[in-house]
Order: sequence, then structure tokens, then C-alpha cells
Amino acid sequence: MDTDLVTISPSDKIDDCMALMSTKKIRHLPVVDNQKVVGIISMGDVVNAIIEIQKTTIEHLDSYISQ
Repeated sequence: MDTDLVTISPSDKIDDCMALMSTKKIRHLPVVDNQKVVGIISMGDVVNAIIEIQKTTIEHLDSYISQ
């Protein structure tokens, strides 16, 4: 087991979180702000956020094409 705790900050981008989770093979990341844990993000949270972003992009592209 690795003892180096991997964390993110509230300003980190969702794509960076996914890359970090994939690279480190972890499913949860503590969110740290000013040396205080303010939350935790799971792989499911990241996947859901990316799906929502992609849905929005598809809707915008669809409306652009339909014009």
C-alpha cells in the first residue's frame, strides 16, 4: 500500500482529476484547500461530471447543426 496521499484542490479541472485517478489507480481523491480537507471526489463523481459536460457539448453542436 502506498503511503503518499494524493490530493486535489478545488480549482483542479475534472479532466486532470480523471487522469490522476487513472494513473494512480485510485477511486477517491480528497479535496484539500488551505491544508484542510473540504471534500472527497469519487471516480463516479468524475464520470458523471464528464457525461454532463459531453451532453451539453452534444446539445450545443446539435442546435448549431440544426440552424
